[in-house]
Amino acid sequence: MKRFNYTRLWETLKSSDNLSCKSKELDEYLDEFIVELHNYCRAEKNIAERTRSLDYARSELLVAELRIRESNPTTWVLKIVRSAVYFIECEMRIITMELEHPERFISFPDDNTPLARWNGTIAELLEYTIPLQIAGRLSANSGEPLSYTDTVKLIEQIFGIDPTRSMPAKETFTENKQGGQARFVPAVTRRTLRAAIEKLVPSPDVRIPLLADMKAPADSLGGPLGVLRDHPLTPEMLGMFSYIHKQKDGRSRPFFILTFFRRGEPLR
Repeated sequence: MKRFNYTRLWETLKSSDNLSCKSKELDEYLDEFIVELHNYCRAEKNIAERTRSLDYARSELLVAELRIRESNPTTWVLKIVRSAVYFIECEMRIITMELEHPERFISFPDDNTPLARWNGTIAELLEYTIPLQIAGRLSANSGEPLSYTDTVKLIEQIFGIDPTRSMPAKETFTENKQGGQARFVPAVTRRTLRAAIEKLVPSPDVRIPLLADMKAPADSLGGPLGVLRDHPLTPEMLGMFSYIHKQKDGRSRPFFILTFFRRGEPLR
């Protein structure tokens, strides 16, 4: 508890009868005391022990201030004492904040030691964390949403795992207890992605065929999905047709969206 009794500032304030003649020394001793105070508070993780030491030091300095004031020293010497008390009270306020908001005082070890251990698979880890990043639930201290790359770094910092380093070389599949499914595709192409989606949703409500498999209707519009024949677009840019299935009040509500170009008009 008498953590700071050995400091030169403490010894001088407790024993000297003529403090006014030690102005330069006291300035130096105060700087040393502040450094020692901060180092102690960073190193001492036990909040109760830290509080006892700081409260004891503060009480002793206040008593010393009363004794020094009675001996009629210069105002400058009293400012040195008050400065020491001020920095102690700052550290005590930090303890109060630490108790009220512990989430703001999460410290990361300097030796890159993982903060926790992950006992599942890499696929499960990504299944739980990446959706949080996509939904914008993870953000940096600045308030900016974490990118995928930053999320991977966060995972590595917490668990000591680089989820991108041990990706399987072949397609893998996992399913959780709630029935949720995830499929890892190592090489994403139009063919592999289409095959993975068909495996995850083998019986979709709506199946949209490829434009190349469709025949143009013989009506006046003359093109697939109502697009004019003379429109200067490649086949890959035609057929912007999408579908979404919602449920509200126990009823299914399908929505069909047709987006196309007309000459001289922007995409709608």
